[in-house]
Amino acid sequence: QPVSTMRSLAVAALLAGAARGNVWRTLPYDREPCVFDPRGRVLQLEYAETAASRGETALGAIAKDVVLLCAESTHPDKLAVVDGRHAATYAGLRADGAGLVDVARVRAARERISSPDLAPSPRSLAHAVADTAHECARGGGKRAYGARLLLAGFAEDRPEIWSVGPGGDARRHRGLVAVGRGAARLDPDAWDRRLDPPDAVAAALAALYAARDDDD
Repeated sequence: QPVSTMRSLAVAALLAGAARGNVWRTLPYDREPCVFDPRGRVLQLEYAETAASRGETALGAIAKDVVLLCAESTHPDKLAVVDGRHAATYAGLRADGAGLVDVARVRAARERISSPDLAPSPRSLAHAVADTAHECARGGGKRAYGARLLLAGFAEDRPEIWSVGPGGDARRHRGLVAVGRGAARLDPDAWDRRLDPPDAVAAALAALYAARDDDD
């Protein structure tokens, strides 16, 4: 009797929530990373994307023979060296961003040990970080990284910038790319890749300042 009564109460609560049109609020759809809610959303991944989008702004830019990274932060370690040819920054949770940087560092070290004559490429490092991020987003006792990484480096003396998101998406960018809460304020199409290094630095810092919140 008590068991059947509890089941009846649970069904009644579920039906009441459905009648109000908010049944998704009565069920724990955000407890597992691979569970879709009735609207087709993966809530844990949305939480990670939100954390990344609300982080302090970071941007990367390619100019004439150079690649630049700039970041808005009170922590100097937000601009991190990966190895002699690569650097990284991020927007989102500090610990998660630092964890993604460490993944890139480990991959770079492994590639240098296994192939001493070949320098790691930005593509291989970005894909290694993306694989790790995707694995965590799938669950298995892990959660998605609440940060979006920017990786800059050189592939055969050609500058490249890659971004890696919480879901494991890796994208190569040809000019300007920004992540974090000020990213929507910047227009990547307005960036001039023909700028000389001194002018590119000034333009990147101006873009970062323009992306700041009004109350910062």
